[in-house]
Amino acid sequence: MIAYTHRALTETVDLSAPGITRGYLRGAVRACLVLAALYAGASLVAFGVASSAPDAWERDWFDSGAPDPLRPETTGREAKVLQRLMGPRGLRALRYRVYASRSGGPNAWARPGGAIFVSESLLQALKTEIGLATVVGHELGHHERRHILKRFARALFVEAPGRFLLGKLRLRVGQEAVGLAELSHDRDQEHEADDFALRRVHRAYGTLDGALEFYEFIATLEPEHASASRYLRTHPLSSERLDRLRRLQATLDRRPAPNVPTSGP
Repeated sequence: MIAYTHRALTETVDLSAPGITRGYLRGAVRACLVLAALYAGASLVAFGVASSAPDAWERDWFDSGAPDPLRPETTGREAKVLQRLMGPRGLRALRYRVYASRSGGPNAWARPGGAIFVSESLLQALKTEIGLATVVGHELGHHERRHILKRFARALFVEAPGRFLLGKLRLRVGQEAVGLAELSHDRDQEHEADDFALRRVHRAYGTLDGALEFYEFIATLEPEHASASRYLRTHPLSSERLDRLRRLQATLDRRPAPNVPTSGP
């Protein structure tokens, strides 16, 4: 049995004192700075890995080169548009190909290795070749700007470790901040792919008449209150994209049209 010894209380600490409060604030600020530095460092690592990976690695990892009987490459107008866009030089050494997908609504997306998917409902909605070329060019831009590799790298080096660390520290606010920061990267990539598409279409076709057909179409589907969630979206607001692309279109239209073939390959 342990004997109890009474000791007189000789000193107290006032937790509400300004000095204590400033100490906690300084500690919180230091912690935030450390976490921000870790996030920035991990982002640089992810960017470096994705930017320096040879094209041959992406082909080896994601593209066997063999035809897939369950997912045959299309030979329709979207394939001809892709060939037209690939005419000007300067693309990565990937095996670009396009597939028509029956699933989902009007949409298009890219997969690692050079694959581009366009839904059949989108093909039906787009009436002009230039409008379709802009959509295919947008997905081509995701490949050319290495967005898919960057998303993989950020998920591996930034998002997953960040959420794990913040989860261990029980910093829910920090987890939400990481999520919002990653959404911002997604929106920036969409802008980059939009810019690439218009510049590539102008270079391949010599005109941008009808290039914004898809963006005008999706703008009609966007709810009026969409602006309230602009920072929670993976894609920019359609109205903002249209304004931005119209300015770029006006700039490109003032340039001399390049010498391009009058018909597709």
